[in-house]
Amino acid sequence: MTREERLTKIFETFDDCAKHYCNKSHGLFCEIVPVYKGSAKAENLKYRSAFIYYNSFSVEFKYTAHSQMSITNSILECLVHLGKGNDSVAIPLPLFLNYLEIVSFSPMFIPSIFDSNGMKQAFDCMEKVLSEYLHLISDTLGNADGMDRIFNAFVGEMSYILDVDINEDNFKFYTAEKLYAFLTLRFTAAPFINYIKGDIKTTIKQLSKIKKKTGYEENLLKSLKRGEAISASDLTIIKDNLASYGKSGVQNSASSKEFLSMFLSWIILCIGFTVIYGGFYLLLVFFEGRNSVYLMGPIYSLPYCITVGFLTAIPASYFSSFKFYKLLFPKDFEKYCAADQVQNGKGADKLIRGMMTVIVIGSVVLSIFLAKWNVNFLEDGIVDNSKFLSLKGEYYDYADIDRVYYKPDRVNSFGETLNYPSYVIVLRDGKEIDLYEFDEIERYEDRLLSFLREKGVKVESSQTE
Repeated sequence: MTREERLTKIFETFDDCAKHYCNKSHGLFCEIVPVYKGSAKAENLKYRSAFIYYNSFSVEFKYTAHSQMSITNSILECLVHLGKGNDSVAIPLPLFLNYLEIVSFSPMFIPSIFDSNGMKQAFDCMEKVLSEYLHLISDTLGNADGMDRIFNAFVGEMSYILDVDINEDNFKFYTAEKLYAFLTLRFTAAPFINYIKGDIKTTIKQLSKIKKKTGYEENLLKSLKRGEAISASDLTIIKDNLASYGKSGVQNSASSKEFLSMFLSWIILCIGFTVIYGGFYLLLVFFEGRNSVYLMGPIYSLPYCITVGFLTAIPASYFSSFKFYKLLFPKDFEKYCAADQVQNGKGADKLIRGMMTVIVIGSVVLSIFLAKWNVNFLEDGIVDNSKFLSLKGEYYDYADIDRVYYKPDRVNSFGETLNYPSYVIVLRDGKEIDLYEFDEIERYEDRLLSFLREKGVKVESSQTE
């Protein structure tokens, strides 16, 4: 199943559940409103809202594809609107119930919905809460006093939480989209993830550390400390999906199965890309040395092909690891795909492809520069390409060489004398070309020095030194 197909199926289930609840709760009608970031494609969805309208208010079931910074993803929540317009004040269901002095133990912000079954389960959980208290919500919002009371409670609480003075003049500014994104992230943070997972001890500890708690958080904490019963809401699918989240509320980087699949994929791709880069590099060296008597340098840069093969395999393994996962763990493959397609989104694929494109282009360019980074001895002269970023180099006739002398050692940047000998070409203009960086003295000493002597070059060998 492709990402587009999987997401579309989740959205269709969301729509069907909302329409079913509208009929079940005798709503006037249900309106589905998707909001996209870019073109109207499933992978570009930001939010998907189902507004169910009643006589004096509306209820919004809201599906959020990704929270801020994608800390949690694929989230279902419910908001109560103080009016029937889409632009009316919306209050998250747990906050609204708290203003009615009701503490519900059922999760009302549910993340990690990876398939249609997870959506049904999450919707059923939220629907039970809403159905139980829908008549109280209707009674409260059925008169101006009740609506004002809820509105003032919400404004007061948001003023306290945000530490700002919210009033009629700036109300719309502070209750814009960013506030609701903040509330979605807050109620899918570590305490609530651990709460859904059933880790009550950690939930109590983390809720206690929140300095400015909402009334809902305060009352939930008190109830949990008293050991009051936890809702028996069936969220087994969601709990299973949240298994990869640690107590900190952050998803672990990779499971052991995912790591093994990616590691094997990376190893094989690393070998494959190394062979490809190596072949390409040797081809460049072949063309570079076609007319050479002795080409010094490029062969010692061949190990760089392993490095660029290693780097290219990292993003490439992101895609190929799926095949290895399917091969190694076929029973878990569908769940793994569902989690990846919903959580990462197409943006992650684009990012990895972009990264891989940059690495490949950089590797090809590096291979060209490395192949050109040489000292090329021709029949009639030498081409000095000892500068790394030089593609053309400087040509010198053998008559331009003053002498070649033996250099027994060298001093490093720490002032230490190293016993690494080499020969140095001295040109008549005073320029020196140290062959140390390009070849081992044992490889070229006999063959190259004999050739230079034949060309009339004065060579001061190690014996004369």
